[in-house]
Amino acid sequence: MPDIDLGITLANLGKLLALDGDPRAEAVLTEAVELLTAAGPEAAAHLAEARGNLAAYHQLHGDPAVARSIYRELRDAAAGMAPSAAVLRNFAALEQEEGRSPSRRMLLELAHDARPQAGGEPDDPDVTFRTLIEQASEEDRLGNLARALELALRAADVARARPRRSPLRTTVALVATARYGLDVPDEHLDAALTAAADDPETTPELLRSLRTSIGQRCRHQGRLTRALAYARAAAAHLAPATATEEQLNTFDLLALVHHALDERDQAEQLYRAVITRRRELADPNRVAMTDSLFSLGMLCLETGRLGEAAALVREQLDIEDAHLVEVFAASSEVQRLAYARTLLGRLDAFVVVLLAATGFEPGAELLELLANAVLRRKAVVAEAVARDRAMLSNGPEPGIAAVATELRTVRHELRRLALDDEPLRPHPDRHVHDLRARQGRLEMLLADRLSHPGPGTGPNPDTDTDLGGTPAALPTWQAVTAALPPGTALVEYYRAELGDEAAVLSLVFTPGSPPQLFTHGTADTLDQGVRQWREFLRHQDTGERALGLELHRVLIRRIDAALTGVDRLLISPDGSLNLLPFAALPSPDGSRLLDTFEIGFLTTGRDLLRGRYGPRPAPPVVFADIDYEAGGTALDGGPFAPLPETGAEGRWIADHISAELYTGPDASTSRLRTARSPLVLHLATHGYALAEPLRPTDARRPDPGPAPSPPGAPPPDPARTPDPAHTPGPAVDPLLCTGLALAGANTFLAGQEPADGLGPGVLTASDVYDLDLLGTELVVLSACVTGLGSYHPGEGVFGLRRTFEIAGARSVLVSVWDVPSEPTVQLMCEFYRALRRGASRTAALRRAQQAVRRRFPEPVAWAPFALFGDPGPLPW
Repeated sequence: MPDIDLGITLANLGKLLALDGDPRAEAVLTEAVELLTAAGPEAAAHLAEARGNLAAYHQLHGDPAVARSIYRELRDAAAGMAPSAAVLRNFAALEQEEGRSPSRRMLLELAHDARPQAGGEPDDPDVTFRTLIEQASEEDRLGNLARALELALRAADVARARPRRSPLRTTVALVATARYGLDVPDEHLDAALTAAADDPETTPELLRSLRTSIGQRCRHQGRLTRALAYARAAAAHLAPATATEEQLNTFDLLALVHHALDERDQAEQLYRAVITRRRELADPNRVAMTDSLFSLGMLCLETGRLGEAAALVREQLDIEDAHLVEVFAASSEVQRLAYARTLLGRLDAFVVVLLAATGFEPGAELLELLANAVLRRKAVVAEAVARDRAMLSNGPEPGIAAVATELRTVRHELRRLALDDEPLRPHPDRHVHDLRARQGRLEMLLADRLSHPGPGTGPNPDTDTDLGGTPAALPTWQAVTAALPPGTALVEYYRAELGDEAAVLSLVFTPGSPPQLFTHGTADTLDQGVRQWREFLRHQDTGERALGLELHRVLIRRIDAALTGVDRLLISPDGSLNLLPFAALPSPDGSRLLDTFEIGFLTTGRDLLRGRYGPRPAPPVVFADIDYEAGGTALDGGPFAPLPETGAEGRWIADHISAELYTGPDASTSRLRTARSPLVLHLATHGYALAEPLRPTDARRPDPGPAPSPPGAPPPDPARTPDPAHTPGPAVDPLLCTGLALAGANTFLAGQEPADGLGPGVLTASDVYDLDLLGTELVVLSACVTGLGSYHPGEGVFGLRRTFEIAGARSVLVSVWDVPSEPTVQLMCEFYRALRRGASRTAALRRAQQAVRRRFPEPVAWAPFALFGDPGPLPW
């Protein structure tokens, strides 16, 4: 018998022995693995199956470390050796037993792409149904409700497809879809629950779980009486002191309903019993534990027990911090965003209760907890993605590089489809949905691989404090204040969602002092004021000063007490404040904020702790005077008008900072992609920010170009630019909606193929992911609306600035409206002149703005630019 046939026979025998618990299975499976390994590539699928069965044997017989080692090798193997869906599910079960829920979620997702067992039957529908319901529950726990509903609906389809319908499965699917947001009438749920109770397959534990789920739905809908009835029915004959982890979910619900009904004694008794029991369990659900600690902490705040509340919230935040690292290490970007939003929602609730319970004056202990929480929760996804990107740029091992390459290919295909002539809203092609699912799974796999890197991969953990990996120490307000230069204040604005409303508060940090808390009114009022004031500034409206003074009073004068001795502000904005030109805020004495402070911006105060890593920077690179019709034929103009004045800007800058200058057709996306970590990257061109991607043959004019109008005249009305609060629908990637025009942009938009070597003429924010800017100190986007995009709570604006920072840039200069031509050229030259003389980045921008202001006094000419990131001088 050939080795491959004998190997397959032994593998099948070993599997049967393992299922019977026969100890001979290990030896038989080991021999099968040796034979199939020797048989070469032809036996790859059978070898993977045999190794999976050997891992399952060790898993079932008390050697999980060996099992995990085999499973990981299989999961990380090349395509021909990749494990089957059954093997991945077995690995997921092991991860669940070991308390690694995020890893389990990733493995179950990867199983969707996996092949069936070698020579085996299709998956059992019962297994598929159960797996989908479990996945949905996990996604719900981690905040990804949209994905939970999608999985529950798929489970419902599986249940309906069975030849003989099971009342139990039908009810489980119906309750799950209702729990995750589908509108299901109460009578349908009640009827389904009655049918399930009569089904002999239904155990008391399943019935309890179903009642709890319906009760949770009712609580979220505010129907507390109905929720209480379901919770009591589910908890009948159970006691918290002996409950399993799953049963504790029922008591969580019961406590929350009592709390909402203002029955605090009953709620507190249950909270304490549940927490006590979870401490006794060997592996409690950490998400549920943080929920319990938070709920009891809020009850203590409400009843004036501030010290106990602080202890409970501190424990909750510590568990969340550790769990955040674990979740991010096996999640896609969408999943990271969903989980981060869940944590922010809890932080918002803490803010509401804290301020109400303390009369807006929390004591030092609670204020320090709040400060640390805000510092650790804002923009955590951007930082995690940036860390992944940095690790990839440092020569990853071949397995990681292969995953990254496939992910890049999928992203490029999605971009191609989004920028095709047919609009994507949503794209009718199922191919797009499948590509997005594949992108998510590859991101999960890449995150997991990067969290277990080989030697020499990635940034230095001793200097990198981001929360997306395994930092040496979590950021604290003490570390942030210690990093502030003398005379500098960090103003960390935070938008707290309060149900249907939102409020804006700030934490002000100065060297050697504890944080101070201030409130700034409702977000709606501020949003309207910011939007109106921007329009007043752009059109030089006479109402500009009065509204600007009110914004100054609300945002700056309220924090005056914390700004004694301060001459530089580092502002971490949130919400619409990302679009506010702070430098132009007027003061009662007739001055502007620019006259009092240097002003810089940070995505989060944690940016002050960001270490330097990456290669030694290459010489600066400048793109200017770009030929937007390069490679085109018979073009009758196009959306992007020539910008000849940027030629003088580019030549002057290149001369003064010894930069490589690219103009005309050489200023292409292909050329830009060859730049490796330039010290400075300066792009003088058109920018755009739209509600949907800019596609070939699109008739919109994304940027008519800054006209050489009379000094101080307002730029054209950007009717194309989305409202600052706009967020595209779920089918639209916001990073495809903002971008820059490079060589051949009009050619591309006319539907003509780009000439060889040009590449597409439009660089979207998504394309910036592919740039290698690790080690780049400064990116200057000398273009219109480069600071606009789509706002995502807690993460800021999704646009060019975000992706340039993720690509590695330590600081980015962007604009928040259309910029007039002549003042912009002067501002850029003055900015670099000051930088070359050793000024800090914030001081250089201030000097440049003051110089332009002397010639063009209206803020429309000098105020739109904002510097985000490292405020210090450039290391020329």
